[in-house]
Amino acid sequence: MYDKLNEKIFLADGYIKKIISALSPLYKKDFAMGQDVTIPLFTALHSYSESILILLQNGAVFEADILLRCTMEGTVRYCYLMIGDEKEREVKYNEYKIIMPEIDRLNDHKKAKDAVGIIKKYSNNNTKPFETMILSDEEVDNIKNKYTRNIKNELKKKWSYQSLLKTLASTHKEYEAQLGSLSTYALTSHYCHLDFVGLNDIQNRIYLSKNDGNIISDYAHSLRIIDNIVAFYAFRVLEYMRCNNYFPEEASKLCLGMIQFSQELNAEINNIVDNNL
Repeated sequence: MYDKLNEKIFLADGYIKKIISALSPLYKKDFAMGQDVTIPLFTALHSYSESILILLQNGAVFEADILLRCTMEGTVRYCYLMIGDEKEREVKYNEYKIIMPEIDRLNDHKKAKDAVGIIKKYSNNNTKPFETMILSDEEVDNIKNKYTRNIKNELKKKWSYQSLLKTLASTHKEYEAQLGSLSTYALTSHYCHLDFVGLNDIQNRIYLSKNDGNIISDYAHSLRIIDNIVAFYAFRVLEYMRCNNYFPEEASKLCLGMIQFSQELNAEINNIVDNNL
């Protein structure tokens, strides 16, 4: 079972290493605007994907799931930024790079002020690291005047994982299959926050780790993570090529290979579920 899993991990790792090499260098002068945002996001997600495969190779399934959540969210944001005409992408670019970070500065300012107050009340620890995030009254008023509560709430809702994925699926049929990831995304929240649901699930799997049925379950769980890594990577590559009208032969073949590999993983997962549940 472990040999089979390592074989799948090796294949997935080979695909993502080859495809980023085939696309390199990612930045090109004649490509669409916003590369200062999309390329760092693409490379960060590549790094996350490699890290997840390393975690799976070492049996750290739950840790891989937590990082997968970040990868899934980053992917739908990347694809959303890449889709649309030039005017639509410019609006998204400004929201992602300029508007939301400015709003976040105000949120971080409030949290930093709270932290400084709590630290001073309950300890003698240095508060300077937090004080660097505290804005002047003028800066606070400027941000508050620019963005009403309705604007902030609308942007937060618009850029949520569920909303972005629904938007992608409504305009591009190939994303419909990924709507099922909404459940995975919600479930991994329990592992991130270590609430009792997440803690109980982790403890049960540790307790049952030597059970043959649980080994099969962990194998299927790992396959599902690999499938998500490969499928979401293929979507990012597809949008990179489609947005920039750039379809190098090797990268295109590798992208198709990743999609086929994802389908094979799905078939194996479904077979395991049918025979063991």
